[in-house]
Parts: sequence; structure tokens; C-alpha cells
Amino acid sequence: MKSPLAYNSPAPSLTEIESRIASGAKDLPALKMAILRNITIEPIEPYIKYHAFCSNWKAETLFGQYDNIVQEALETGGIIQPDTDIIWIFQRLEKCSPDLTHHFSSLSKNEIDLEIDRIIALSDTILKGIRCKTAAPILWQAFEPLLFPSAGILDSLSMNGQNTVISRLNTSLKTKLQSFPGCYYVDIPLCLARVGFNQFYDFRYWYLAKAPYTREALSEIANENFKLIRALKGKTKKCLVLDCDNTLWGGVLGEEGISRIKLSEEYPGAPYKNFQREILKLYERGILLCLCSKNNEADIWEVFDRHPDMVLKRNHIVCAEINWENKADNITRLSQRLNIGLDSMVFIDDSLFEIDWIRQALPMVTALHFPVEEAVHASVRLTSAGLFDITVLSEEDKQRSRMIKAEFERKSFQTHFQDIREYLKSLNMTLSIHEADLSTLARISQLTLRTNQFNLTTKRYQENELSNLIEKSGHRIFSASLKDKFGDMGMIGAAIINCTPTEMILDSFLVSCRALGRHIERLFLEILLSHFKGIGFKQAIGRYRPTLKNKQVELFYTDNGFEYRCKNGDENEYVLSLDSFQKKPDEEGLMAINRQWKGA
Repeated sequence: MKSPLAYNSPAPSLTEIESRIASGAKDLPALKMAILRNITIEPIEPYIKYHAFCSNWKAETLFGQYDNIVQEALETGGIIQPDTDIIWIFQRLEKCSPDLTHHFSSLSKNEIDLEIDRIIALSDTILKGIRCKTAAPILWQAFEPLLFPSAGILDSLSMNGQNTVISRLNTSLKTKLQSFPGCYYVDIPLCLARVGFNQFYDFRYWYLAKAPYTREALSEIANENFKLIRALKGKTKKCLVLDCDNTLWGGVLGEEGISRIKLSEEYPGAPYKNFQREILKLYERGILLCLCSKNNEADIWEVFDRHPDMVLKRNHIVCAEINWENKADNITRLSQRLNIGLDSMVFIDDSLFEIDWIRQALPMVTALHFPVEEAVHASVRLTSAGLFDITVLSEEDKQRSRMIKAEFERKSFQTHFQDIREYLKSLNMTLSIHEADLSTLARISQLTLRTNQFNLTTKRYQENELSNLIEKSGHRIFSASLKDKFGDMGMIGAAIINCTPTEMILDSFLVSCRALGRHIERLFLEILLSHFKGIGFKQAIGRYRPTLKNKQVELFYTDNGFEYRCKNGDENEYVLSLDSFQKKPDEEGLMAINRQWKGA
């Protein structure tokens, strides 16, 4: 489905929001949200629906009663249900602590400390109450600074001024949130700084109805929350595809030559150089960078190699299509070469013609128009979109481009072989199976969130949810890591197994697309089945939930000896007797793969 793709634009009108959502939201999956608040925040609902729609969800929003946060958190029933996906909390400081906002000057240092402790203790009560009901992510909106503190300019000169205390309070709140699994701090002061005071608050409605925010503020707050939600739900983009002329530098290379393109520390080249700096930050976070440019290839690489003000270098680019062909075809080829979905890609171009064409031909790609006359805003537009935001950055994320390039080397090396077994043997692969611990849960969570193709059930798990499965639910979780002569591919697979006295139930089984083509998935499954058979389990249950992207695994269980048993809700269930389980003949060269078992 084609998303509106209106990131970074001014807050849309309510009529525009309703029109866009009405055009296609009814067929989208539901995103159920509960909002606890001590202010009137219902006017944010259209913006929540809009940003949900931009991310291909249909928002279903329930608001708790006004100024009833503690009761909503503690009472049975209420708006927080077992199937709630996200919980938002708006606790405005003026309502929960009149002393810190209206009577600050009369408070002693000890009284201030006691008040901070009281607010944090109240937050602890709320979080504990919610966590007794659900493991759904909690997005807690930070306290805003006072624009006109009680002491005037003296406040900024004091080490214990009013806004310094509010900053301390936010730090304590963030620490408290980090002590609970799946709880996140939303930086509302940052939203205020972006929008600006004059556009952020509507004092008429604050006094009339305790509704403090303008339309612009509500849109920005919703957008900031959805950056987190997309990351938590596995919708973070993986790849940035870039045009070159009037995008990475000013001017047309073929007309102006390398010496006259606009790229320097001074205007008009400075915006382009700073844009490249922001792109490099994405590379350092593991985002794949590609080029898609209508140009002569040698000319483009000359700029990357020789221009003194190029921030991006040839080694930062994982893949490129530089030619005079259709850009939709080129982006499709990039997707195929990288083995990632088109919906994982963001394309930036200065040409509205090219952007509109990509939006029509490849609606799954997020296509962003960066016109040359707005080059000074390019860096801010890229970062403010939040399309690449993540909640955890692993070492493997930082090495993703290197891993992709090593995979290209493997594919080139494979062309020298006609026998797959000889090729696998030549790679000198080692597959290591580890039972999960606290140090690996974050990466396993990433795999469940990001893996779509070879993923039997596509269940998404946050780190805290995986921890709860191990501690409370009798589950065992395993990861698979792979290395070969070309390098260490890191963690490439995961299995979540629900253990009953006699059955191992494969709740989730997934392998990264980076590792496909080596039959690692079969070996991973065989190792797990052999292990559980060896410790006395009698039966293995496999589950497959069809999606638009995992068609290739439809026959995985039957191809590996399981028999179809029944349909269980939206899942197909397969069964294998472990007593009769035997490894299949080595027709795929699996014996050439070294294996290490590091389970419990």
C-alpha cells in the first residue's frame, strides 16, 4: 500500500488527515493504544491516526479518564487490556506538582528533594501497576521546562534553579523508566525546542479545558512517539538510496565538472557537505548506503575518490546503480542484490519527476523529495524523519556494510564452483549455537523485529518480553552465529522454544536473509532437534503463520520430516516424533560445516 510519505512537512490539517486515512486505513493492521493523562490530550488523536497511517497501521486509541493515571494503572479492567500494543503517559508537572511549578521559591533544598522523591515514587507505583497487567511498551512523556521560571534570569545563574531541578527530575524519571522492562522516555523538551514556544502552547485552551498544546505541538509529539513505535515494532528502515547531482552535491556533474560542483565548508556548498555528514552518521549506525544516479559511473567515482570535500567515500557505499536506466528498475536491482525488501529502503532525490515515479512504480519504497532550492534544510529533514531510528545499537549493526560486502565476495567466489557441496566445504564455515543470556537478548530481539522472509511465525519480541519468556514461561531461546573464510557474519538466526514435559514447541524459528543459500536453516533445526531428543523430549511441534513476505518457508517443516497436523488460529501446526527423528542424507554438503554447541 502506498503511504502518504509526508514526513517533515508542516502539521497537516484535520480535513487532510481524515481524507488520507479514509482512502486506505480500513485494510491496515490495528495498533491498539491506551493513553493515560492528567491533561486534556484528546486533540492528539487525529495526529496519532495520521502517523500510524504513514507507517501502515490503523490506530485504535483509548483515553483514560482525566487526571486519573494512578487509578487507571492499578485498577482491574479499564483501558489497559491484554492486547494493548502501546501505552502513552502524559503527566504534566503543573498538575502533579504545584509546589515545583508555582511555589518553588518558597521551598528549601530538602523540600525540593522530597518532592522529587515523591514524584518518582508515584511514577514507580504507576509502572508497577501497569506491568502487572501487560508487557506492552510504555512511552512516558518527559516534563517540560518552564519558559519563565519563578526567579527570572536568576534561575539560569543558579546551580539549583527551577529548570535545573526539572532537569534533575527528568533524569530521575529516565533512570526509573530504565529500571522497568519496555519503558521509554519521550523527550518532550526536544519537541518544544523544535517547534518553538510561540507555536507550542495554546493558553486559551489550557485555561478553558486544560488542553495545553497547539496543532503543531500535537503533530510533533505524535511524530516523536512514532519514531519509538516504529523502532519497537520492527519498522526501522535498513537502506538509504541516494541520487548524486543536486543531492550529495550542488550542480550537475556532467555539465559542471568535478571542480565546479558545489561542495565545501562555505555556502552554497556547505549544506551538501553537512548533509553528507548526517548520512555518514547513519552509516556508522549500520544503515546501508547505496547510489542510484543517472550519470557516467566513472565520473561519480572520481568525485568520491578525488574531491577534497567529499565526506562520503567509495568504501561507505555498499552497492550502486549508476547508469541511464529507469530508477525504479535500478532500485529493484539494489533490493535484490542486498536481499532486503523494498519496504526497507528510503530513496532521496532532488527531482520530483523521479520521486513521483518511484512512488507510483515502487510504492513500498519510502521516496523523499529534497528539492535543490531547499538544500539548506536537507540535513534536518533527514534526521527529523526518524526513519532509521533504533532503540539498541549492536556491534553487528555497525559492521553491517562490511558483512554485505563480504557476502558479495562469497557470491563471486561461488561462480568458480559447479558443486554446492564443494563450495560449502571451501568456505570453511562454522555454525555456533548458543543458549540465550542477558548479553544476547537485545540482538535476538532485533532479529525477531527485522527478519521477515525466513521467519516461520513473524512474532515480534522486545528484549524484556524475551527475558520474561525465559524467567517465567518455561521457554528456552537459542541463537545461531556463523563465520567463514570471508569473515564473521555474527548472529544470523534464532529459535524460541516453549518446553512442556514432553514437547518442544517452536514458537519462533528464523534466519537472517544474509545467511540464506547455505542450508544453514536446516542444520540449525537439526542441531536443536537432536539436542532435545537427547534430553528426553518426545515430540517437536512446528508452527507456520503465513504473511506476504514469508512464502518461501511454507514447506520448511514438511521438507524436514514434520507432518501437517492442524490449523490453530492463523497458524499451521506440524508435528515430528523425536523418537523416530533421523538426520536427512547429506545431499547439501552440511557435513562440511563445522558446528559448535554452546547451549546449557
